[in-house]
Amino acid sequence: MISLLATLGACASESTPPTTGSAVPWSTAGAAATSGPTSIAATSAPADEPLVLRGEGSLDVDYPAGVDRVVVHATHSGDHAFSVAVVDQSGEPVEVVAFALPGHPYDGTQLITTPLDEVGMLRVQADGQWTIELLGDLDVPSAGDDFSGSGNAVVRYEGTGGTATITSDATGVFQVRAEDGRSVVPELNGPYSGVEQMPAGPVLVEIRSFGSWSVSIDPSGQPADPTESAGTTITAANAAQVDECFRVWVDAQGLAAEEEITEDHWRTTLRTVSTGCDDALSAVEPLALRSPRAAPLRVLADVLYGIVLLASDAAMYPCNQGMCHLSASMRATLLQFTPDHDDVPDALYGFLGDRPTVTTTVIPGLQTPG
Repeated sequence: MISLLATLGACASESTPPTTGSAVPWSTAGAAATSGPTSIAATSAPADEPLVLRGEGSLDVDYPAGVDRVVVHATHSGDHAFSVAVVDQSGEPVEVVAFALPGHPYDGTQLITTPLDEVGMLRVQADGQWTIELLGDLDVPSAGDDFSGSGNAVVRYEGTGGTATITSDATGVFQVRAEDGRSVVPELNGPYSGVEQMPAGPVLVEIRSFGSWSVSIDPSGQPADPTESAGTTITAANAAQVDECFRVWVDAQGLAAEEEITEDHWRTTLRTVSTGCDDALSAVEPLALRSPRAAPLRVLADVLYGIVLLASDAAMYPCNQGMCHLSASMRATLLQFTPDHDDVPDALYGFLGDRPTVTTTVIPGLQTPG
């Protein structure tokens, strides 16, 4: 969602006027908007009815207390860009659950994938009238093995899973993902036609699309190895790549602990880390994206991504007359490695040289076949 959040920021600064919005509190009736404050307080709702908010203009909306709903249906009829972003408890936007370019009305449904206990509010950017509905699972249209539509949508897939033939004539972003965070079709731009694996239902499935799309599932097309879709298995070849990445990363951490390093040795080591770990990430990431959000492969991909970023930052550190004298803050950053993932075990924080660097030992729950 990082790229869409960046697009959202650009559109907000260029296209959305700095208005003060208005709305009435959340309700099951969805009364018309009236003049009100720029922040709407949270409330509760019956478990069996959609929770509706109607408003106009830009404002922040507290997420309703005690509401366990991850499906957001939004509409907008203004002339400028429209968006609804999920804002976490610290006030940072973390994902976008509705988006339309200037001049385009919006009527779509998306999933909140951020854990609800981390959600603080919904941030609406708009110039016209809008509605937001928080839907329960049973409010979402059910679908069998064949379903189609256009734009952003969420369906409750009831089938047994299988091989899915998926097409889209999207002119922009297209993605299909399940409620557990796995991407059936990872985010891409432009038209798409391909065959992917759909998980078994009942499961909420989100389609994000700037265009029409269709899904047709063959229930007989089950994966040969069910552990692949669970994100718990890595091939021996890929594990060897990751093991090598960890080995050279520990070498770099060891150098960072020294007071001074020859520039050639430092930069050669960092290039080895960047090349080896980037190759390992490229091999792991496609499988990780198709795994549930807390799966071992997702954790591993995040760790590899963190190493690649740190190595890139360290490579830009200035050296003088063939010697590198790392600052205390740079050494601490490299030695106190902190992967940005809620599911990373404590054993992965800090200096990896103090621990086994075999991939299947470092990442709990990860295994090689056989």
